[in-house]
Amino acid sequence: MSSIMDSVRSIIVSARTKKDSTGPSSERRSRFGTVTPRYDAAGNLIAWQVRYPDPKRPGKKVQRQFKPDMEHEAHQWLEGERHLLELDRKNIQEWVHPSERRRRKRTSGSKGNGTWSNWTARTSRNGFTRPNAVAGSARALSRSRIT
Repeated sequence: MSSIMDSVRSIIVSARTKKDSTGPSSERRSRFGTVTPRYDAAGNLIAWQVRYPDPKRPGKKVQRQFKPDMEHEAHQWLEGERHLLELDRKNIQEWVHPSERRRRKRTSGSKGNGTWSNWTARTSRNGFTRPNAVAGSARALSRSRIT
């Protein structure tokens, strides 16, 4: 009987891969979510996957991946998400899915020269964009002389 248990134990131990090893960085599970290392076929760390339950869609998960050297940032992001959900639970601030937040940030004028109001302020009534240079520039003067 003991030899059967020993052989089963050795099979289990030999079946373990680098993914199953325990250590300070291997999957850390909290009540809220997980930060899991992802490996390629050769056993090299390729990413950190962070997951937590989606509060608006039961049974679904919110997830994000971080580069191999960004374990600390992955844990920080998870902690930040937990904080945002706490604010939502206390009715202080509504929780918004991270991809929706990213989309809103992109369209809020963080890129280029901005928001819709900035664009309309730079655009004249006839649809031509006003020059970004100072008033009285050669470009502006040449346009006024042509028309």
